[in-house]
Amino acid sequence: MKRSVKGIALLLAMLLILCACGDDYSDALRSQGLDKNGYVEGVRALDYIQLCDISSIPVKEDDIQALIDDILETVPQRVQVMDRPVAQGEHVNISYVGTIDGEEFEGGSTGEGGTDITVGQTIYIDTFIHDLKGHMPGETLVLNETFPNYYPANPDLQEKEAVFTVTINYLYDEVPGDFTDEYIAENLSEEYGWTTCDEMRSGVIQELAYEYILNNSPISEVPEAVTKTVQNNIQAYYSTYATYNNLSLNEFLQTYIGATDMDNLIELSGDYIAGNAEQALLFQAIAEKEDMTKITKKEIREYFKETTGYSDFTSFKEIYGMPYIYQVTRNHKVYALLNERVSIQ
Repeated sequence: MKRSVKGIALLLAMLLILCACGDDYSDALRSQGLDKNGYVEGVRALDYIQLCDISSIPVKEDDIQALIDDILETVPQRVQVMDRPVAQGEHVNISYVGTIDGEEFEGGSTGEGGTDITVGQTIYIDTFIHDLKGHMPGETLVLNETFPNYYPANPDLQEKEAVFTVTINYLYDEVPGDFTDEYIAENLSEEYGWTTCDEMRSGVIQELAYEYILNNSPISEVPEAVTKTVQNNIQAYYSTYATYNNLSLNEFLQTYIGATDMDNLIELSGDYIAGNAEQALLFQAIAEKEDMTKITKKEIREYFKETTGYSDFTSFKEIYGMPYIYQVTRNHKVYALLNERVSIQ
């Protein structure tokens, strides 16, 4: 469910990243396949979707709370534990310094704040973590360990005997995050764009309203033209990162994404593309139903003022082309409409 609830936040992040690069994307790839109003060219979405009644969109209070809880579980907070020994499955923060023949070796120590391990899961020298079991937070141990005869992380250390001085800083439990403005701003703003409880609740309501409409609006098919616009967005997104890193698109995909080229990335992203194409079709259908074809420059300026802090969208127009700007502004209006039509039950 996280895909659509993050839609606006991800869009804004992509806009800001691309604009900050300052490159001239004169081909406006994101506008390719869109007509002058920002609709997918040649596609009437309502021909493919039997849109449900959206005059009142029921959302249950229990579902709102459940989704808030689910999201907060994905960004848990750490509670330090000092009163129980290290055991199998425990999360532990440790600091250590390793030496060979009395000399500290490269990569053999932790930095400030230590490092986190999970007993039974984190892979170190076979006996290293095992030797911590039964000891308490606050203890400092001296462990004599031998590197294995196959140690690809650093072959120079293979079969070497090392001494590690290890401090068990603390154990920690992970519990769901707090539903507070402070916690949300610190932990959810980058991924979702939320900084307050009200913003999170509003975003969750939008998600549930979207899910209700999608689940009750049969789609006969998603036209290839819609899927192609999503693929264009993906290509534009990664092309920007490639340029930012002074790499060709294929070099960037191979180095950072694990795909050989765009065709391979599109193949690997099949489910993501299908879901976003479905959402794009549904949003266009809602816009058609609600007669949102005409987007004014005033609405665009208000949208950019709200999402970027600046009403001047000249640089964005040069990068994306007006069709794409019309589309994202309209999608923002659709999100606002969902909030207005929600009936909390």
